[in-house]
Amino acid sequence: MQTYTITRSESVIGSLCREVESIRCRGRSISNSILNSKDGILISRLNSEFKLLQKRRFELINSVNKLRHSELSDNLSLDFLNEILKRGLI
Repeated sequence: MQTYTITRSESVIGSLCREVESIRCRGRSISNSILNSKDGILISRLNSEFKLLQKRRFELINSVNKLRHSELSDNLSLDFLNEILKRGLI
């Protein structure tokens, strides 16, 4: 029987990957809503939310760069997370 333990790095990277996917899904949803909406106030609110998602994405990119300098970091996982972050929101 093979056992597998999740390291703290894998757990953190996994959580960040799930957050990135959530941000990307919400970004696509917002983009579609903006295209289909005729209400200026709603479009303004959606644009503001989209900017917040972009800001969070940049924060995550900065976090990946900081984690790279950690001795405990898993570079393969960080490369994967970085690749997901490069894909953008839509």
